[in-house]
Amino acid sequence: MLRRVGVDTRYVLVGFPTAVIGFEDGRVTVRLRTDALARFSPQLTYRLSELQRMVRDCAITIELGPGQGYMLCNTRWLHGRSAFAGQRRMYRILGNPLPTLDIPAGFNPLPSPRSQRINA
Repeated sequence: MLRRVGVDTRYVLVGFPTAVIGFEDGRVTVRLRTDALARFSPQLTYRLSELQRMVRDCAITIELGPGQGYMLCNTRWLHGRSAFAGQRRMYRILGNPLPTLDIPAGFNPLPSPRSQRINA
């Protein structure tokens, strides 16, 4: 099932949308780009280094050899690649998980220490 996600233009300047954060059915989804085309609003720029640190802290690296690849669920993983030299060939296959697998998009957020204090 495809779903259109609105971009809050208050947080995106000229360029490409850089981050879209959604919250549905208690789960968080994140779309993020931080390449040279990304533009963040002044209201968010001061938090960008913190966000990049959190992403780096959770990152894993998969080193691929010639002819190797990987599959992932695009609604559950932020993903990217490091720089490369030379030519490459990439195949992209799009699909949806079988409904019987019940793989929800996003993740369940952990309660923050602050929200625990507020709710206590």
